[in-house]
Amino acid sequence: MKIARVVGTIISTDKLPAFNSRKLMLVQPLNPDGSKAGRETMAIDYVGAGPGDIVMMGAAPGLAELVFQLDRAPINELIMGIIDTVTIGDKATIGNSVR
Repeated sequence: MKIARVVGTIISTDKLPAFNSRKLMLVQPLNPDGSKAGRETMAIDYVGAGPGDIVMMGAAPGLAELVFQLDRAPINELIMGIIDTVTIGDKATIGNSVR
C-alpha cells in the first residue's frame, strides 16, 4: 500500500474493457509526512477520488482480476480508498480532513 495525492485526470477514448467506466488518475506517491515519494504514475480509481484527494493505492499481480472479477486487467496501481487522516505520533500530518 502507498499514500498518494491525485494530481490530475487522464483521458483515454480507447482502452481495455477492464478500464471502462473507471477513471484514470495521475497520482503523486507521498511519504507519511506529505513529502513526495517518487515519480507520478497512473492509477485506476475504484472509489470516486478526484484531484487534490489523498488516497490509498496499491496493487499486486492479479489483484484487480481477483477482487473485481475482471478478465484481463493489466492494472499496476488501484486507488482503493480516500484517506481522511494520517497521524504520526500525536500529529495529523496529511489527509483530506487535514488541510
